[in-house]
Amino acid sequence: MRSFILNSAFIIAILFTAVSPSWAIPVNTDIEILNRGPGSGFNYSLIHSANCSGSGLCMSGSTLYGNGFFGTLNGNLDLAGPLTLNSITGLLMASQGNVQFTGGFLNASNGGGLASGQLDYNFLSGNLQGETGTFYFLATQLCCNAAPYGGPNHFTSDGITLWGNNWDITANNGLNSRQAVLDAGFTPLGIDLVGGQYSTPKTTATPEPTSLLLLGSGIAGLLYWRKKR
Repeated sequence: MRSFILNSAFIIAILFTAVSPSWAIPVNTDIEILNRGPGSGFNYSLIHSANCSGSGLCMSGSTLYGNGFFGTLNGNLDLAGPLTLNSITGLLMASQGNVQFTGGFLNASNGGGLASGQLDYNFLSGNLQGETGTFYFLATQLCCNAAPYGGPNHFTSDGITLWGNNWDITANNGLNSRQAVLDAGFTPLGIDLVGGQYSTPKTTATPEPTSLLLLGSGIAGLLYWRKKR
């Protein structure tokens, strides 16, 4: 029976290695969101009003949650093919109140680069307490000057630079304009997020327990097989 279990584990490990190299194992990672102020735009992280004129994007407005907006976002980082960060959650804090992120994802071009995705939010305190919604990020959204703190939305395995808003201009229905957000009784918002590689500590990556168990089982099976031979 022991021989059957160990040999099975060894076979599974071989198959796992064949279809997915070790660097492709999804890992749980933290990205520290930074406050680098004083400044504007991508110089530091903040949430600002976006109730300006026009129907398109609104990249400016008074700061609503800033002056020390920081915290940690956590998600599952997958390096297999195009970079992705899924199941993003975390708490960001500011002198004006706290914001909980309850889910979301980021996708980047192969190897990291232009980023798109979304983050679901819930204001726990402050002037916007009780408001919930989603921030949307498009790879074509630009802000300020050159990267990393300006230019297009950017996402790599150890850092992010994002600008977004709480209406999806690509949607065919729902909150696809600032006016729709207002009509629904929500506050039009913009968000700047800077984190990860742009400060210490960098993003940390730890293999998931199931991946470690699979690797350990494979090694045990290999040692038993060699001993038997």
